[in-house]
Amino acid sequence: MDLRMGEEDVRAAGVSAIPDTLCGVAVPRIGLLWMAVSAFMYATASLFARFSNNAATSWQVVFVRCCVQWFLAVCYAKIAHPKVDVWGQPGARLLLVARGGVGIWGLACFYYAVSKLPLSDATVIFFTNPIWTCAIAWLALGEKIGLPELASIVISMAGICFIAKPTFLFGLPPAGGDSGGGGSHGGSRQAEGDGEGGRTFAIVIALLGAVAAAGANVLIRAMKTSVHYLASVHAFAVAGMILSPVAVLVFQGRPLLSDQSAWGWELLCGICGFLAQCFMSRGLQLEKAGPASLMRNVDLLFAFL
Repeated sequence: MDLRMGEEDVRAAGVSAIPDTLCGVAVPRIGLLWMAVSAFMYATASLFARFSNNAATSWQVVFVRCCVQWFLAVCYAKIAHPKVDVWGQPGARLLLVARGGVGIWGLACFYYAVSKLPLSDATVIFFTNPIWTCAIAWLALGEKIGLPELASIVISMAGICFIAKPTFLFGLPPAGGDSGGGGSHGGSRQAEGDGEGGRTFAIVIALLGAVAAAGANVLIRAMKTSVHYLASVHAFAVAGMILSPVAVLVFQGRPLLSDQSAWGWELLCGICGFLAQCFMSRGLQLEKAGPASLMRNVDLLFAFL
């Protein structure tokens, strides 16, 4: 399967490549810098999402975040980029639809895993997505996986495990003792009430979320300069606004926005999520999918500060 767009699609888009500059100064590999900034914003959004999960369902968090993200994307496009079509060019709209749906699934899976597993366990599982990103990019885009990328993945995953100290590798910390991960074990709500089956289900959901996040990364990379990065951000938001209400009724059997006490946290989550999506989309347009996705692992460092 080849997701690469043809030259005619790129010319038809009328969107030039994102300049590789910072304040007018050329910066090598600036896409990796954007990914690092994105990781910081994602960590902040996850923190707000965790606060809101104490009162709201994961799909409600997704819905409110996407509403905020859609509003900010449309307003920013109108003010800063009036010539940009946030719906994307005709030749790229199918990829935008896929990017939105896959991205929303990945986000919802992560929020669900965070609400059911210790934060360290959910984080380690979800952040296997660079492995899946490299594999999918190799299959779909023909991007080669070199020895540096493989070494980076191994070192990165080892570092994540030692920082997060997931319970499935290190066991639970002593009662009342140091959690060894910024309190991520002791403060997490495990799926104890659902038994081992509930925990296994949450782990599977987290893994599916990692694969979905990898697929979204590859789809953004496939579009490269064919669409403006705001079109990618907008597609994600629209998909969430459409799919979240349906998912709430099907999987959680309760009205959407039934928990108003979390709206403030969800609003902050949406603002940070919008910024994270913008920087991530820019970074993936400038760098190969594998190295760019590895920079998202900086998220873990910020999460445990």
